[in-house]
Amino acid sequence: MKQITEGDGLHSSSWLKRSVTKLTLGVGLLGFAAFCALIVQIFARYQYVVDNGVVWRIDRITQQACRVVQSRVNCTAPVHSTSTSISVSPSLSTSARLFTPKKKT
Repeated sequence: MKQITEGDGLHSSSWLKRSVTKLTLGVGLLGFAAFCALIVQIFARYQYVVDNGVVWRIDRITQQACRVVQSRVNCTAPVHSTSTSISVSPSLSTSARLFTPKKKT
């Protein structure tokens, strides 16, 4: 029969070495995934497009387009035109007359 020695238990040095190896591998994989995410964030997230002399930065994740002016990114909404339009309504007004002419005396 095989005798059980003190080194064959749960806390033996071989069990500890396997645990440290698994932990090191897990931390290494998480670190590599974080590094890859950082590289994608820095180099591959944005696409730059030139349209009629205007440079646009397009976020590949959110599809947000931002204008680039002198190396500064402007993601604010564009200013809309302040023009006004007038339409004619065919309805008849029933309001009281506001101006009444003075009678000559």
